[in-house]
Amino acid sequence: MITPILFAGQQVIGSVHVGFSKRPIYETVAQSQKKIRLFILLALCVGLLGAWLLAYVIVKPIRRLVQGVKAITEGDFPQIQMKSNDEIGLLVSNFNEMSRNLREKELIKRAFTQYVSENILESFLQNPKTLQLGGTRTEATILFTDVRNFTALAEQLEPSEVVHILNDYFAAVVEVVQKYEGTLDKFMGDAVMAVFGTPVRHENDEERAVRAAIEMNERFQLLKQKWIREGYPEIEIGIGINTGEVIAGNVGTLQRLAYTVIGNSVNMAARIEKLNKRYHTQILISASTYKRLESILDAIPLPPTRVRGKSEEIQVYVVVGFRTDSLFRKKTLNSALNSTNSSKLSEVLFESVLPFCPLGGNSVYFLRLFLS
Repeated sequence: MITPILFAGQQVIGSVHVGFSKRPIYETVAQSQKKIRLFILLALCVGLLGAWLLAYVIVKPIRRLVQGVKAITEGDFPQIQMKSNDEIGLLVSNFNEMSRNLREKELIKRAFTQYVSENILESFLQNPKTLQLGGTRTEATILFTDVRNFTALAEQLEPSEVVHILNDYFAAVVEVVQKYEGTLDKFMGDAVMAVFGTPVRHENDEERAVRAAIEMNERFQLLKQKWIREGYPEIEIGIGINTGEVIAGNVGTLQRLAYTVIGNSVNMAARIEKLNKRYHTQILISASTYKRLESILDAIPLPPTRVRGKSEEIQVYVVVGFRTDSLFRKKTLNSALNSTNSSKLSEVLFESVLPFCPLGGNSVYFLRLFLS
């Protein structure tokens, strides 16, 4: 910068030159810019760290909720431990309450399946309004199975041995009933009552009941051999099946309900089961059940007989097996029934039919009865 020097305000007698360096200014500006960059970088790092922490705080409970939901689908009911007063905390609290309720419901369900068939329980859970006294008329197939001469057996064995035999057999019966989607109605001492057709109905409930009876008998024969090897006396069972109208519903009081079926058809199934002892057979079915299955089932009719509580004679059939199970069985049965020679009939029955037919131990008695 140049400034003139004036004498007496008019004449220029010299000039003053003033100069300074720009370097300090540039250095100061550069230092300021550096500080600003560092501040921005620091602020960015702090912001990113804060965002990560915020995301972690928010995502962690959500991730745990997702894991909890997955655990519930796998049958576990976890509780998420987290204290928070925001919306996430409210969501976790509601999840824990839901998990608790589901666990209690599952525990109740597992406990009740020890006393009530699972399909009945599912029906009640889906429609709680059905949990009231009363019933409805419907058609069902009733199955009774009973251990013969159980009283005499109980007198020969220790109580623990009797319970051992019954538990083995009942376990097999329950498994078979569930396999064919029937309903275990009740245990009655050494007898079991099962129902097919209510509360869950299928198009082929009669077939399911008979197939269940055949498999029960097969399972029993295996158990019988095991019991004989263990030193227990030989025992037999009887199975009776009837199809007809029943009253199905809840019986008891509002404090204690029991889902069951009642009616003449139920009594008839019990009476038919008792006939097994008279005819030395294993599986007997009523005419009403056979008529629904005669196109697919091989069965031998017994002479009309009377049962307690019925004034008229009834027709029952000995189950041989389903024709779809073995073409050979069908051919041999037809050969036996169409034979006009009694000795030939006996021979065919013994050699071909009896190995497949649940006639019981005294087949000679049955043949004499049949031939007469």
